[in-house]
Amino acid sequence: MEIKETNYTIRLVDPDRDYALFKEWWPAHGHAGVDRAILPQLGVMVQLGEEPMGALWLYMDNSVGVCFAEHPVTRPGLSLGQAREVFRLAIDYLKLAAKEMDYGFMVVRTPPAIARILEGMGFIRDQENMVSMLGMTGDSHGR
Repeated sequence: MEIKETNYTIRLVDPDRDYALFKEWWPAHGHAGVDRAILPQLGVMVQLGEEPMGALWLYMDNSVGVCFAEHPVTRPGLSLGQAREVFRLAIDYLKLAAKEMDYGFMVVRTPPAIARILEGMGFIRDQENMVSMLGMTGDSHGR
């Protein structure tokens, strides 16, 4: 599925086609990156014409109607205005997709700069001073 808005195109992420870009983009933003194996199937790429501009993924809880937008990334060198528009388009697309699947709430874990953009889109701050942690399920407290 592809959506066209103004000069931007929003399409689903194609991991075979797009993942190499993300591996370049994340470090440029001070992010170690995300292993391809843990990215959810529902991810969107925002393009300006044919030029990839940014991506965002959506994890969906399987027991309640809550989804989680994660791993925002934009092409390095975008202006703040361009990055804001790319992120807005990705969020809007994922919100519509989530609503169609009966998800009523979206949670976004994000850097402060993106939090300010989200506040302008009607999101509210849930918690302050939280640290994002990632661990393997096979570990038993390091033993």
